[in-house]
Amino acid sequence: MRLKRGFTLIELLVVIAIIAILAAILFPVLAAARGSARKTACLSNLKQIGTAARLYLQDYDETLLPPMYLRTGATTRYTGVFYTSRWTAWPELLQPYAASIDIFTCPARPDVPYKGYCINSNSSGEVFPGAPTPPGNWVEGGATGCYSPTTAEIVAESSTIWFYDSTPNILFTRSPSWDELETTGKKSPNSTTLLNIDGSRLMAQILRNAGARADTSAIIKDPWRHDQGMNIAWCDGHAAFARPSQIKEQSWNIEQMAQPAE
Repeated sequence: MRLKRGFTLIELLVVIAIIAILAAILFPVLAAARGSARKTACLSNLKQIGTAARLYLQDYDETLLPPMYLRTGATTRYTGVFYTSRWTAWPELLQPYAASIDIFTCPARPDVPYKGYCINSNSSGEVFPGAPTPPGNWVEGGATGCYSPTTAEIVAESSTIWFYDSTPNILFTRSPSWDELETTGKKSPNSTTLLNIDGSRLMAQILRNAGARADTSAIIKDPWRHDQGMNIAWCDGHAAFARPSQIKEQSWNIEQMAQPAE
């Protein structure tokens, strides 16, 4: 007669421990791979957005598109998708040149469809007089004084930011310090996933006073949504990933100048 022998309790525990160790090793690797795939897909989106914006330039005498303007004509099928129906936002202007509406959704932020990216513009919708002029300005129904520059005015297209990772949910109307931002994040953790510093002056000044701390902050998670960095479409149409500390202050304006204080 054969004696059938099962596993002992210790053997089962050893097997379970081995599986747990392997899972602990593999899960972070798989998560990193998924994050890398989202980062690559996001970069592809911004590349397509930059290409669409360059095509827009050809039809509008090399004039940079505004972030948005008051709707003066008929509505379209995308009215109200990107912003309120009262306004025509920049993704709607680019839609005729884009392969799909899905390129405006960042793979890392599916919770905010069609609002995954921002155009480098004046903060809080104000038209700041004089230099520096960002690449794009607010146009309110063709009102005088609302100016959009041309590509001829850009000092260095390849190092001037045009579109970037962000979400239009929280808008600062002044330049807070990095310490203030982290304090806000600690008081309201949910806000850190929605953080947006829209515009040229504010973003430039915040990065300037943050220094290298912006590369490793665990509090401010957006727009540093991809491996503590962000994807950028530059004014010459190319797209590239950058760490916060790699972004030069002058890259936020077409004159390549340091940003003045608010």
